[in-house]
Amino acid sequence: QWNVSDFHDSCDGKGPTLTVIRTSRGDVFGGFCNKSWSSSGGFKASKRAFLFALKCQRELPPTKMKLKSESDNCAVYHSRDYGPTFGLGHDISLGKNSFTHIGYSYECPTDQTDNCFLTGDYNFQLKEVEIFSVKGKKLRERGAADTESCCL
Repeated sequence: QWNVSDFHDSCDGKGPTLTVIRTSRGDVFGGFCNKSWSSSGGFKASKRAFLFALKCQRELPPTKMKLKSESDNCAVYHSRDYGPTFGLGHDISLGKNSFTHIGYSYECPTDQTDNCFLTGDYNFQLKEVEIFSVKGKKLRERGAADTESCCL
């Protein structure tokens, strides 16, 4: 069973991460943040953060969702009570009650008007999450060998 304290024990202070989420319905999505996670501090800025969908209820092709320009101060949220949480609203939040509501801080794909398009519902049942620590060269120069799993 995944829990918030395991996330913070394993991932706080580890640098940039890529979070990959799989729901009980088979949706696969997540987010990247170039800042270290922590157990406190509230909202953090990151101009390089983004969300992505690999498989979702709306059957979109793989999609990248950029941070809105006016939202870069609210890219991620840090709290001991939350797992990886992206955006002001929050756009994606993992915790006791995981949910998604894209559009607060990250751009929805242009053809999507439903903010819950990733999972079909606001809340989702988390089946699996893997959080990778991203190290080394600039992102565009990375290979798979430059990542390692830092969490469950």
